[in-house]
Amino acid sequence: MVVSAVRPDPLPMKNARTGWSATPILLNPFLLGGCYFVFVVTMYLCGLSELYIIDAEYVFYLIAVSGCLIFLFSLGYRSCRVAIRRASTKYVEWVNVISYGELRRLRRFNAAMFVVGVFGSIVFYRAAGITLFQENKIARPIGEGVFHYVAYLKDLLACQLAVSYLLVRVYHEFHRKLVYVLMMIVSAIFLGVGLNRGVFVFPLIVIIIFECIKAHGSYRFVLFLSAITGLFLGGFSWIGNVRVQYVFDTIYGRSVGEHYGMAGYPTWFVWFYIYLTSPLENFRHMLFSQEPVGHTFGAMLFYPACQVIFKVFGSNLKEYLGLYPYLDNTVGLNMSSFLASAYQDFGALGFVLYLGVYTMLLVWSVRLAAKNVFGIFAYAMALNCLAWMVFTNSLAIGSFGIGWALFVGLAMSDRVVLVGGQAAR
Repeated sequence: MVVSAVRPDPLPMKNARTGWSATPILLNPFLLGGCYFVFVVTMYLCGLSELYIIDAEYVFYLIAVSGCLIFLFSLGYRSCRVAIRRASTKYVEWVNVISYGELRRLRRFNAAMFVVGVFGSIVFYRAAGITLFQENKIARPIGEGVFHYVAYLKDLLACQLAVSYLLVRVYHEFHRKLVYVLMMIVSAIFLGVGLNRGVFVFPLIVIIIFECIKAHGSYRFVLFLSAITGLFLGGFSWIGNVRVQYVFDTIYGRSVGEHYGMAGYPTWFVWFYIYLTSPLENFRHMLFSQEPVGHTFGAMLFYPACQVIFKVFGSNLKEYLGLYPYLDNTVGLNMSSFLASAYQDFGALGFVLYLGVYTMLLVWSVRLAAKNVFGIFAYAMALNCLAWMVFTNSLAIGSFGIGWALFVGLAMSDRVVLVGGQAAR
């Protein structure tokens, strides 16, 4: 049986007035990922920071990585372009017609994630402290031993935040909206007091996808995207300033721009540029000036699980590592993109294998996206991993892996599939 959770809106996906839709673009991760990575590389090669050394040999290496990414992503697109086209034509009606079965499972999943996330947050913050209330907010506590894994549970509130947002948007009843809005506020507070900006990327991706579909991908969505991007950059800059204020005022005695070799640029742009591009500079130093103790042959690809296995046998994966982000010692920039893990695992050509894994992840997620609502969340989590690949090996971020596995499991087990834009059994 098919039921309507909200008032049906039979408007077609293609906007009658503009003749243009952004929905197929958002459902094409290969186009998004390729443009994103090339954009970051281009920004890095501009050399706007005095900290960077633009080396000709490294430029060639980055061009090779970009070419490999574009090639593999084009193969991925060819293998699932039919699924992308099918999903693009279904979603406009799907956001208006959802089965009771899907809503019931969404509510249960949302409640479970809320309980687990709040419990994990309380345990973690009691043990490690709350970053917002500490004097030095840069040295954020991540926990030791078991508390490191408790942090994964805390970060699952990002999944709950995204699901709650969707439930707020599909329900009309005020009392239901109020409950989910309150849950969103609680989750945002627990996540926000840790001053970790990254956990809000996944909810942001879900919001963008949903609002694009709801607005039929028209120019109204472009205005919405511009507004939410401005808010995100503003919040990103504000949290960054809060974190570094104590250290910069009492130790360095200089501004953010001066610290990162970008004096004269607006603070929000400094944060945006330095976070996107500094991982590539760290990897340049690793590639040409460092050597790993030994190659780990895939252990870094799924680091959290492999580290547990190493500890079970009385060893530690970190003993085999030898690479370090050199900017961390000078200005506190400790990210080095997925390329560092690829180099640690398989050497200079490890990026080929890593990009192959990312491509397979995207292909599977796109195909799941046309299945049901949980498939859409799995796809959004894959986009989240894609966004983080320029910072670190996103496949090794435990909370991402847990969230993606949960959404995939629910998508595969749910008998509700999207048929002609409606949920049917």
